[in-house]
Amino acid sequence: MYAAPALLLLIFACGSGEPPRPPADPATAILVVNRSPGLPTTAEQWTLPDFTLYGDGTAVLPGETRGALLTGVRRTVTAERIAEWYRTAQRAGLFTGRTHDRAIADAGALTVRITDDAGTHETVVAGPEQDESGLRGEVIAFAETVMAGGTDAGEYRPQRYAVLVTGASDGQGPARPWPLTVPLAQINGAPSEPCQVLPPEEAEPLMPEFAGAGPDTRWESQGQRVSLMMRPLLPDEHTCADL
Repeated sequence: MYAAPALLLLIFACGSGEPPRPPADPATAILVVNRSPGLPTTAEQWTLPDFTLYGDGTAVLPGETRGALLTGVRRTVTAERIAEWYRTAQRAGLFTGRTHDRAIADAGALTVRITDDAGTHETVVAGPEQDESGLRGEVIAFAETVMAGGTDAGEYRPQRYAVLVTGASDGQGPARPWPLTVPLAQINGAPSEPCQVLPPEEAEPLMPEFAGAGPDTRWESQGQRVSLMMRPLLPDEHTCADL
């Protein structure tokens, strides 16, 4: 359920003429829609955006969460449908970007990022609610249309996965053997934000173990115990810094 609506800082800007054209690069995210809760769980913090569309018409959405393993699914979107979305986005003023009041404690937010030749434009709605009207309602309606669009195209199989250290342990209770070939102290970003990128041939053998784990599962490396999560990287994500 969405939180109470926020006040909107009104910036009226309406596009006219031909809508901007999306980039055709298959590795460029041209349209991203994401709903973020005010107090996300660990899985919600690292899950894929609700809808990420690339220049070749491939969209990636979150799949099911299997224990400590996040997954993704694919959809395909036709060029005609993308053009229709861009026309709708222009009418809604999404190519100018709009600033919404975000000063609500623990409120969720809806973010829409759309890309054209001029760059990426971001609109944020703090505390969105169903059945809103006006400028906020246009953004919410657009996001809902996009998230429902496309044709199912099976499981998303990325070129890279990330193993993230999501928490430390007090050392109590049982722990699993360390699953990575690299010890915790040598993971990229250690000790503050440890995260290791793996190719599919290294990640896939570990997936059953991660699927059988959970947020409270502890893994031990050189006397240190931490919780882990595995997440597929999107086509435009190459390193942990892109997350």
